[in-house]
Amino acid sequence: MAVPKGKRAPKGKPGRVSRYHPDYVPVAAEFMARIGLIDKDIAAKLGVPERTFTRWKSDHAELREALTRGKEEPNEKVISALYKEALGYMQEEYVQTRDSAGTVVSTSLSKRWMRPSTGAMAFWLKNRDSQNWRDKWELTHTVDEPLEKFAAAMKEFRFGNDSGQGE
Repeated sequence: MAVPKGKRAPKGKPGRVSRYHPDYVPVAAEFMARIGLIDKDIAAKLGVPERTFTRWKSDHAELREALTRGKEEPNEKVISALYKEALGYMQEEYVQTRDSAGTVVSTSLSKRWMRPSTGAMAFWLKNRDSQNWRDKWELTHTVDEPLEKFAAAMKEFRFGNDSGQGE
């Protein structure tokens, strides 16, 4: 378990004793990462400020490795589910047949095609190929020399008898 708050470091060492415990913190952090908590939430559950948790990650390789392990499997599952949703898939489901009284007569296993989700497709493409699939495009417009010359000529152009003098 973590060292209680406020406990002082042994004589000769400045500051407080770290609440980091190498047998507890990495195991707890890996579990919490595996169930979907982010670093900020893990720090709160461990009872330390987020800055302290960030420092622990940089100071303790076993904690970094535990967090990586904890986040890998859920991330892979979500990626797989998103990919499946974007392409469409066959889903097995049980179908019950009932008689006129509402009593189940038979149950059978059937397959149903789940069509692709355009939302999942868009999300996938925006994240995997953001150069070509993004919501906001930043375009820069420059006027090259021939257009500048044309614009200047148009400013000086006069129609017919448009000399600015009366008729």
